[in-house]
Amino acid sequence: MKENQDTSKPMSEIYGAVHLLRLFVKLGGMLAYTSLDEKSIQLLQNHLHDFLKYMQKNMSTLFSLSDYIVAPPEYHRKAI
Repeated sequence: MKENQDTSKPMSEIYGAVHLLRLFVKLGGMLAYTSLDEKSIQLLQNHLHDFLKYMQKNMSTLFSLSDYIVAPPEYHRKAI
């Protein structure tokens, strides 16, 4: 985190729903490496599905185009 950023903000305000969705993408692959039985995995998947439905239902409050900015040229140079 940069020194000039407000460190009193909760992490959910810094990263937001988009980063949470990125975690959901990774979870499927991670479940293959757990010791959970099939019933437990199914239960977890049901809860995750319900949570994703919640996010979809509330997407107008969770996601906003104003959360995105055009990355400056310096960022693009470092990304290459």
